[in-house]
Amino acid sequence: MSKMKVVIVDDETLIRKLIRMKMEVEKLNLEIVGEFSNARSALEKLPVLKPDIILSDICMPEIDGISFSEQCKELLPDAKVIVITGYNDFEYARRSLKAGVSDYLMKPVQTEELNHSLEEACRDIRKQREQRDRQKKILEQGDENRELLLSAYLRKLLIQEADPYTEARLKEYGVDTEAGRKNGIQMGLLAIYESVNSPEILGQMKKEMADFFQGEERLYILTDPWGRLAAVCCGDLIAFEKCFLLFAEYIEQKHGFYLQNGLSGIHMSWDSIHLAYTEALNHMQQRHEERKSRSTEKDAQEWDKIAVCAAKGKMENAFQIMEKQFASLSERKILCKENMVHFYGRFCMALKVEPKQEIVRRRFAPCKTAGDIKKSMRWLVIETAAEKMAREKSEKGLLLQKIFCYLRENLQDPELCVNSVIQKFSVSSSFLNRLIKSGTGETCSELISDLRYLNMLELLKEEPGMLDRDIGERIGIMDAHYLSIWFKKMAGISVTEYRKLEEA
Repeated sequence: MSKMKVVIVDDETLIRKLIRMKMEVEKLNLEIVGEFSNARSALEKLPVLKPDIILSDICMPEIDGISFSEQCKELLPDAKVIVITGYNDFEYARRSLKAGVSDYLMKPVQTEELNHSLEEACRDIRKQREQRDRQKKILEQGDENRELLLSAYLRKLLIQEADPYTEARLKEYGVDTEAGRKNGIQMGLLAIYESVNSPEILGQMKKEMADFFQGEERLYILTDPWGRLAAVCCGDLIAFEKCFLLFAEYIEQKHGFYLQNGLSGIHMSWDSIHLAYTEALNHMQQRHEERKSRSTEKDAQEWDKIAVCAAKGKMENAFQIMEKQFASLSERKILCKENMVHFYGRFCMALKVEPKQEIVRRRFAPCKTAGDIKKSMRWLVIETAAEKMAREKSEKGLLLQKIFCYLRENLQDPELCVNSVIQKFSVSSSFLNRLIKSGTGETCSELISDLRYLNMLELLKEEPGMLDRDIGERIGIMDAHYLSIWFKKMAGISVTEYRKLEEA
């Protein structure tokens, strides 16, 4: 609780000090912020000091205590003035009360009487403040409740036809319905992909939209029943459309969210709000399909480039384009199995090989994370490119195919390593590393690790009840402790956490 600030005004220094000594400042939680020997000096400082209580002698040169009290109340209407006098005169008391003085004390001031008067003044001040705070809170709650009720009513109107009393109800909530008839109303809808899994994002975006449109009259922001942001405007409609699209662009750039947005046409009555909502939804879907179509075609063209590089044996260039494509798909939240199957088909078409759709779908089936999908897609591209080279009698392609086959057949062998491959194919370490790196973009050790990981995913999918140690034996990792460390490094989460994930 903050201290009450007190000012003492008396032309006698001794009286001021005696009053100070008698005040129980600690007990009453008081702070003496000033002493003055005359009323004029006090009046100059009161606006700065802003005391809660003023103790003043009634008889002072130049300005008497009564006039001083009246001027104090003009400057600080809420301050309590306690007058101290040596005259026991009824007229003085009457004039003091008329001037707004809260108490009237006789000299010599008694300690108990002084502190009782101060205590009463403090109690009155706190009571007034509490009452004022309550009134302020009631007013704020009234505004807040009215806003909540308006949002609820508008949300109801979005999904059903307006009733005969729509405009009357909206007027009750403070909506300028005449502006709707004069300017028309228009709606903008914004769907945020990330808010599906993180509802708090919707509240954050609603606040950002309110801040963005701050100062705009006759614009109402709410959420529809399915977690989309709706902005209804009946003010400057020309600026609204441009500003709404600008806000969507701003949010995408600022947060990296994936957004869908749509705008309705202009309707000349609030009775048409449901129709405006339906139009905005249809426009949003139309824009989404157009964007998806443009995006899909652009993505497909990137996989054509990857195929061209692979056909020329430039796998390192192919992997560079692939990594950029993965990053782009991840950023747009569309790195999924369905898209990868489509893009793999486009890759095979450009490479002029027959896509093995059944094998492709089986490879993607166990994937639960974006990382899994990337590893599976990468391996499909590697295998397909090697198969293409082998069919064209390329020594590099033929040898890569043989190495891949050998690795798959021997994954269960815990001794499988780079040296095993060197001995099996009678090649040097440097030659093997160059061959594997140029054909897969990885080292031989990384390739073996990837194959073991993808094999483990298949086992987790096909035999969900299999123990970790048994899975480890099937992929050539016999140490259960090392298996858990290795898997977390590959997947980013533990085997236990991975088992609990839903299918991607």
